Amino acid sequence: MAARLLEGIGRSAHLLLLLSRIGVFARLAFFLSLCWLVGIVILLVGFLCVD
Repeated sequence: MAARLLEGIGRSAHLLLLLSRIGVFARLAFFLSLCWLVGIVILLVGFLCVD
């Protein structure tokens, strides 16, 4: 039981390290996609308002 728990903690720590490594790129990609989505929503709202 304890060994399994330690193994799980080790895996999650490894995942956290990987995430922190790609965190900068992930945040940048997320930010860019968010801006893109906001732009699309604004365009759609603009088209609807024009009609």
